[in-house]
Parts: sequence; structure tokens; C-alpha cells
Amino acid sequence: MYEPERRNTDEPPEPRWYPSVVALPDGRMLIVGGIRYDGNRIAKDYEAAYQTLPDRYQGRTLYHELFDPCTGQYERGLFRVPDQSDGQRHDTDLNRTYPRLHLVSLWDGRTVQARVVSTGPSITSYALKEDWVSVVWQRLLTARNVGRSDGTSVLLPNFRADNPHTMAEQALYEVMVIGGGYVRQDDYISNAHDSTEILTFSPLTEAPYTHMEVRNGPRLAFRRAHLNAVLLPTGQILVIGGISGTFDPDGAGEQVRRWLYPDQLVLATELLTYTPAGWQVEEVAAAPAELNDEVDDQRPPDVPKVPNGARVYHSTALLLPDGRVLAAGSATNAYYRSDYYDDGRRDYLPMDFDNYVPTLYSPPYLFKPDGSPRGANDRPRILLINPAPTELDYQQVFKVTYALSNEGAAIRSVVLVRPGAVTHSVNFEQRLVRLHFVVASSNGLHITAPWDPAIAPPGWYMLFLVDGNGVPSEAAWVRLKGCGLQATQLTVTLEGVQGISAEQAEAIEHSPMTLEFRNAATGATRASYTLPMMRPDEQGRVVLRLWSDLPAGVYELYVYPYRSWLGRRVRLSWQPGGSYSLVLRNGDVVKDNVVDYGDLLSVLAQQGLEGLSEADVNCDGVVDAEDAALVATNTGTQGDE
Repeated sequence: MYEPERRNTDEPPEPRWYPSVVALPDGRMLIVGGIRYDGNRIAKDYEAAYQTLPDRYQGRTLYHELFDPCTGQYERGLFRVPDQSDGQRHDTDLNRTYPRLHLVSLWDGRTVQARVVSTGPSITSYALKEDWVSVVWQRLLTARNVGRSDGTSVLLPNFRADNPHTMAEQALYEVMVIGGGYVRQDDYISNAHDSTEILTFSPLTEAPYTHMEVRNGPRLAFRRAHLNAVLLPTGQILVIGGISGTFDPDGAGEQVRRWLYPDQLVLATELLTYTPAGWQVEEVAAAPAELNDEVDDQRPPDVPKVPNGARVYHSTALLLPDGRVLAAGSATNAYYRSDYYDDGRRDYLPMDFDNYVPTLYSPPYLFKPDGSPRGANDRPRILLINPAPTELDYQQVFKVTYALSNEGAAIRSVVLVRPGAVTHSVNFEQRLVRLHFVVASSNGLHITAPWDPAIAPPGWYMLFLVDGNGVPSEAAWVRLKGCGLQATQLTVTLEGVQGISAEQAEAIEHSPMTLEFRNAATGATRASYTLPMMRPDEQGRVVLRLWSDLPAGVYELYVYPYRSWLGRRVRLSWQPGGSYSLVLRNGDVVKDNVVDYGDLLSVLAQQGLEGLSEADVNCDGVVDAEDAALVATNTGTQGDE
């Protein structure tokens, strides 16, 4: 429970035990679920609304809440009655402990829409859309295949492109749910699932405003509950620890939170790798089985010792900046077999299964092909980041000086990985965002910060360079700004676009536009931005959103030459959150930022050519007299620099 300094009402925060917290695009924290402890002691006199609910709802939380770290302000969301959408009145994951929440970003072709989705542990999913406070959770129409209590879920990276050029290639809209749940084998054993499911989210224009498609994911090599799943900088998922099921020594078939050691302990580690042909599942190094910690030294001689690498209930696993994974903790109860009774029956005795020995896992990318460990020069290295300190606006271009590994493999992808916040098999914060980049020199990259805060909410991230061999650098820390950030609308008209062809529209959508703000007096660059484009309308207009914390004032805005359009420089009275427009002149076919006879000759030489071509300056799918006329009209026009 927290106590903010300022609230928008006099209502106190709702008491919560084991809630979920997820970061929102505006920097606020969404707080959902948890329980109020015993309803008879706390909840009955807490809210008048509570008095209308049956006793079985006492102790459940009824509101979601938001906390703004920029202002210290607390807000309460709408009253959430138990779900009645199926004709029955029952509570939901949103009222219980640790709902599996993820912030997803849904591209609709024009804007990115943010949703917070609840993906378990029950089979029913829910979504909350912006503006977060005055909206209600919507139950999604599609149900998942199985319940996954004590399982986990991971927000998947976007696998469309290593170097994204469009918003659709950077948005994060898929979640993998892994393991958990229990299926009764006999009166003693219930087995966890070894299955996974992939949930794909897309926007709808009416309630429930979010569509969810469910498909089967890769099958694990081991059944697992109380597991951890860690996103690696390569986009792979490392699955660690857990138990294969539960155990009832009385033979009553109850699915209690106890299990049989060592039979149901999972020490094996698995690596899930996405390929265009499908997911690959590989069993990698098992967790350490040594038995030598100080807790074990205090156990009675007849009680089993706990392996140092055992990770079950209350364990954690996190990605470290050097690319390794830290696994720690475990605190639960188990049973073990003791000696046989005289009549041949086995005796199962309880034990405290506590593990305080942390372990470090080195993924395969930290080893050379011959199996020897990689040194510092065997990995890409980040040498310098400019600007420094590395606090970035969204869409801002920053420069990285780097060194390749000794193997000389080129940089394949640049990623941000949000540091994890993991407990009880759930990591609410981990996300991997692939960044757009341009190779500026043999040791320099121009990298663009994430295009929208719905894709990567404000905060600290680890920046990794990943080379063509799948080897990541050690991370550098960068922070995406949040407080005071506003979206400004910029409408760019691409001159000459009429009846744009599908091929040309797609080419424009895949070609980001770069612009920079300069000091109006000196011309010195204040900040550079690369914005994702979208398909122009029939008048050639593209509406862009620029995220920046530049203060209000007069700037020189320079738009770099873009495909066949000339560079443009305008003096701008800038106001964050405002709306601006400009027109780019057309006809620079040979890309020298001037329209001249060289461009006209190029168009004339390609008359009749159909399909994608820079000489098709009006983007109608064919090079013809209209293109030549447009170039002739603009001949002599010099682009700004």
C-alpha cells in the first residue's frame, strides 16, 4: 500500500495485497487487483458500494488506481462491479492477486492505440483503453484454451523486422502465456501444462474495443508452474525453473500449493527462439544442483537438502546489463518421501523448501562456436553515446560510436530492453523494442528513439547492439523522458501526389522522414527526429505526431530531402502540443536537392515505366507526361539545406 502526497479526491487508496502495477504511456502507473485481506475486518465499512455485494466478494479490490510520479497525484478509476457479461455474477482476475497485465500498442494504420490487457491466470481476458480513469475494463470475446494459475506471460518483441521502418514494425501487440494450470493425473498428482498460447491483439471501433486472437505457441520440453521467463536482447525467451505439478499426500486429489521433491522439481532451462518457420525450443544448461548453502547446513540429517539452482514459488529471474540472467530466491513448502512403514506404505513428510543462493546463467550468445567464453572484444561494444547524458525524447535521433566484435559481424539490430519488475512468476515491465537505425560510418550509428510512448513508456532502458551472429553488446543505460512530454501534430503535404498507387504508398510508408530543430539565430541544431511515415491521402497529406519536450519559442525547422521531394527550411513559432503544416516541393529524381535538367532527363528516359520508381514523382504507378510536366515546372528549384 502506498500513500501519495496529493490526491484528486479525499478518497484514500484502496488497501491491496499482491497488486499488479504497469507503466502507462503518459508515465503514470496503473495499479490493479490485489485483495483487501479479510473482508469482515477491513472491507465491510470501507465503501458504501461494497454493501451491495454478496459476502464472497468481500476482500476483493473494486477499483483500479493511477499514480503520477511527475506530480505525486493519485487518481481512482471507475467502480468495477464483478463481471456479469456472461449472465453470471462472479469476480475476475482483476479483483484478485497479480493479474497478468501488459501494456500493448495497436497500430490502426493512422495512430498507435494503447491498451492494458489482462491475460490471466483464468481463461478470460480483459482490456482497458485510454483515458484509463473514466473507462471500464472490457471483457474480450475470445477465451483462451486453458487456465494458467501459477504460470507466466511475456510481452513478445515485434518480429517483423530487425531494423523497423514503420510503426507497424515496432508496435508490440502479442503476448505469450506459458505453462501453469493443473490437470489431475490421479488422486495424488496434478500436472502443470507444458503448452503455450500466443495472444494477438488488434483495435476495434466499438466495445469491447479490442480483439484478441488465440493460437497455439511452442510446446515446452517440461511441464512447469511457478516458473520464470526472461526476455533476452536477441528476442529469445529463457524459461527457468518451476515445478511440474502439485502433490496431495492424502490421495484426495486436491490441487494444493504443495509438491513432491525431488520428483516434481524442474532444474532444466529452456530457450525459445522465434524463426520465420516457427518457434524452436531448445533445452540448454540445467540450473546448478549443488547442495551447499547455509540453510541446508541447518536442516536435520533426515530432511533433503535444496539444490542451489532450484527456482520455485517466490523465485525471481532478471536480465542483467552484461547479458547474463540472475535467478534468485524460492520459499515454499514441499513433501518428500521418508522411509517405508512396516506395512509397505510410504510416508510423505512436509519440508520448508527455501533457497537463498543466487545463480547466474550465461546464454549461448556469451560463448564462441568452440564453447569458450567470449571476452569483451568478442562482442560488439558501445563506446560513446551522443547526446549525453542520455535522456531522450521519443523519435529523437542519437548517435552511438561502437566497435564490432573480433569476428567482424555487422550490427543487425538495436534494441531497448526495459528492466524487469518480477514477482510470483510475473514480470510486468519487461519489454523489448527494436529501434530504427542508420549506419553512418564504419563505427557510427544514427539511432532513433522509440516512435511512440505506447510502445515504450517513459523510464530507464538498457540499450543493446546485436550483431549478425546474434551476439549482444553489454548494455548502456538510456532514459526516455516522460514528464512534460506532449504530442504536436505536423501535417506534411507531398506535392504532386495524385491517385497514389499501392506500391508507391507502401514505399512512402516504409521511408521514415528526418527533421531537425535549429536555433533560429545561430542555426545550431537543438534536436533531430526521425518520424515514421504513413500512407498519404489522395492530396498527398501525411499527418505525423512529434513527441518533444522542446520549450516554446522560435526555431528553424528543417526537413531533410525526402525521396523525390526537396529539403525544406521554415521559421517556426513553436508551441508544444500545437498543430503545424508545410508543403514539400517535388521533382528531385536524382536526389541532389535541386530540380534541374538531370531530373527531367531521368523522367523522360523512363517514360512508360510502371511500378515502383523514383521517376514516378506523382506516385500514380506509371512514369508519364504528368511526371515530366511536374519536374519541368519545378526545374531550377533549389532545396533548402
